[in-house]
Amino acid sequence: MAEVLHSNEMGESFLETLEQGLKQAFAGCKQIAIKIHFGEPGNAKALVPEDVKPITDLLKKLGYGFFMYDSSVAYNGPRHDPATHKAAAIEKGWVTLMEK
Repeated sequence: MAEVLHSNEMGESFLETLEQGLKQAFAGCKQIAIKIHFGEPGNAKALVPEDVKPITDLLKKLGYGFFMYDSSVAYNGPRHDPATHKAAAIEKGWVTLMEK
C-alpha cells in the first residue's frame, strides 16, 4: 500500500518530508503523473494552482518531469467533454504549473 503524507499547512517541514518521500518512492523515475481535480469554473472551494505550486516546484527542483490529469464527469458540465474540460483547466490557470 502506498504511503500517504498529510499536512494542514504547506510549510517547510512538510516539504522537507515530502522531498525525502519523493526521492525514495520515485528513485529512477523520470516522469510522474499527478492526479488532481481541476474544479469547475466558479467553484471557490476547489484547489487552485497556487495551492499545488510548492509541490510542482519541488518536483522541478528534483528533476522530475510530470504531468497533471483530471477525470471526466458523467454529468453535463465543462468536465464532461474533453475540449471544454481542457479549456476550463487552462482558464483556472493549471497550465502555469507545467511551465519550466
